[in-house]
Amino acid sequence: MMDYPLCNQTVTVYRKVGEEIHRYEYPDCHLQKKVVLVRDDLGTFLKWEFLLIVPDDRQVMAGDRVVEGRGKVVRSWQELNGAMSVAYAKPYILDGKIVHWEAGS
Repeated sequence: MMDYPLCNQTVTVYRKVGEEIHRYEYPDCHLQKKVVLVRDDLGTFLKWEFLLIVPDDRQVMAGDRVVEGRGKVVRSWQELNGAMSVAYAKPYILDGKIVHWEAGS
């Protein structure tokens, strides 16, 4: 098993499966957030971006929503104010086993 000294945060991952929203609480993760300046045809605005590292084989998928800490049980996406949407997720594999997942915006 690899050592992840920065993975000391808890996150809650929400995944829509059919009409239900499943909730997964993952301790010992690393969540890094930052604000970036975006310029496009409509002007300039600020946008949150994030990077999430989840050790072991605890899966994160594109389309999931993530909140810091222990999130509440919800029945709809609208209840997840401030949740971050996962745009990409990929596993990192060593010796044929998933050692961690990286996900972000």
